[in-house]
Amino acid sequence: MNAFHDAAYNMAAVSATVALYRALIKKGVLAREEAVRILLDEAVAQAIQAEAHTQGTGALSRYRGGPSAALLCQAQMSGGFEQPLAT
Repeated sequence: MNAFHDAAYNMAAVSATVALYRALIKKGVLAREEAVRILLDEAVAQAIQAEAHTQGTGALSRYRGGPSAALLCQAQMSGGFEQPLAT
């Protein structure tokens, strides 16, 4: 597989996860705040892993796109993002 396919599979997984969370929130099985916390936890873990990986190659200093692990950690510690989770 190439990078395009990897990104497409990742996007499909994110879309499926968000759709599942929306359904669980709508049925009252999962609280909105818990869903946001789970998504933030995973985003922070992925960002830390990506930054650790790119730091070894020196690419981190050249990378300027997307949220960094520090920004995600800050959002996580402050209680999440202000925008509501679309249902």
